[in-house]
Amino acid sequence: MQFFESYLERLGPAISPPPEIILGAGGVETVARRFAALPAGTRVWIISDENTDAAFPLRSALSSFTSAATPVSDARIAACPALPGTPRVVPDDFLVEKITRDVVAAKVGLVVAIGGGTISDIAKRVSYLAGVPNWCIGTAPSVDAYTSAKSAIRVDGYHNGIPATPSSLVVCDVDVMAAAPQILFLSGVGDLTAKYFAYLEWYIASLVTGEPYSEREASFALDSARRAVAAFQSLPSGARADA
Repeated sequence: MQFFESYLERLGPAISPPPEIILGAGGVETVARRFAALPAGTRVWIISDENTDAAFPLRSALSSFTSAATPVSDARIAACPALPGTPRVVPDDFLVEKITRDVVAAKVGLVVAIGGGTISDIAKRVSYLAGVPNWCIGTAPSVDAYTSAKSAIRVDGYHNGIPATPSSLVVCDVDVMAAAPQILFLSGVGDLTAKYFAYLEWYIASLVTGEPYSEREASFALDSARRAVAAFQSLPSGARADA
């Protein structure tokens, strides 16, 4: 018990799980119902790009829900147009700072990310800087960091893992995720298989620097990598070649 108490104190929010993860079909309707339950007058800032908006059409759905039998209370979507789909958005500190200024100026109470790793990283960092909660709506199985307390943001030309606010709600519509481009599936497999190295690095750090280490948690992470590799190897050879 003493080990876990010291470990939790050291990591803080880095391993705090989100209150809720929803995985299933009907994601748009699910999120719209959550909007209906927001406190009156909540201003919402959606961070997405043109591609993720097309994959998960929340903006248009909310406008229809407003006049339907399930109203979106009087929560208001701030004037936040989607980011460009092409060229791909670069999650750098300049973009994060600009969006943060806009979010603060608009007195936003909730940031909602619609997208994969890049959009999620931007939203979590903006949420951290603005001091407001965020939701994440995943549109691709491209990353394993939707619930991470760090964001990969480019600072001075280099990607850095910097503090971020973990999403308080994560929604993944399986139909939307399954329709994502194949390259994004491979990206997610890459994140999972990287845990082989993370497992080894953590173990070595525990020997060299005395880093608190938990075999149970390390094995849990390693098992996800093994499952990803096993799933890939179970595919027919032709499917693996296409990947």
